[in-house]
Parts: sequence; C-alpha cells; structure tokens
Amino acid sequence: MSYLKISMKDKFSPPLMKKLQQAGPRAAHAVAVQVESDTEPFVPARTKSFANRTQVVDGSVIYHGPYARYLYNGRVMVFEDPPYLRTVNGKAVLSHYGQKKKPIEKPLKISKAVNPKAQSHWFEASKAQNLKKWERKAGRAIDRELDK
Repeated sequence: MSYLKISMKDKFSPPLMKKLQQAGPRAAHAVAVQVESDTEPFVPARTKSFANRTQVVDGSVIYHGPYARYLYNGRVMVFEDPPYLRTVNGKAVLSHYGQKKKPIEKPLKISKAVNPKAQSHWFEASKAQNLKKWERKAGRAIDRELDK
C-alpha cells in the first residue's frame, strides 16, 4: 500500500518545534479524513459495505475485510497449498483453513456500477488527482493547530 508522507526540513526554535510535534498527529488525522473521502469514488464496490467499514485511525486509512488486499492489488488470489482433510462437527471436509493465498496474473473484474471510477490501487489514482488538495489541507491543519 502507498503512503502520503509529510516532512519539513528546517531549524526551528524549541518552543515552535514542540508545537509542530503536537500539531503533527492532529494534522495527519485531518488529512487522512480528507484522503478517505476523496478516495472513496475509486474504491471497488458492489455495495457500499466495504467503504462503510473503512476507518480513519490517527493518520491512517484502514480498509477492513478479508478481501481488501486482493481488491487493492487487482489480482485473483488462490491458495498456496492444496486443500487438506480436516474434521468439522464430526465430518471430514476438505479445507483451506489457515492457509495463505497468493496472487496470480489473472486480473479481477472490477464492477463500476456503484463507483464509475473504481479500480485497483485506488489510493494511487486518488493521489494523482488530489495530492495538491491534500497538501493544502495539511498546511491549513498545521496552521490551525499552531494558532491555538
């Protein structure tokens, strides 16, 4: 997954440096909320349940679900090992329980019915369109925090 990193290189006075360190996490959260909002139109969806479970935690946008990784990568995932025999409720069943999946070269068919801009690597698509907006948002958020 890609990340948006904000950094500053300068010599600041100790009081200003302390304020910047305090402002950073709050500004990162404000930017993450904006990123989530701007990125939602690019997220694949058949329903809105995947987008509705998306969370902003501190300065991170988290997409939940067992299929988030394969949706993001846009590749069909298959089990690395063949199924094995295990017992469930006294019955023998073939199972992949606990096994990892790996991507293959077959691309996913991403529906554009809910989000016409839906695609894999949705963060990169959103970043290409919204990076300047996110930079302005970060600047305003830091200014707002420093004015306190």
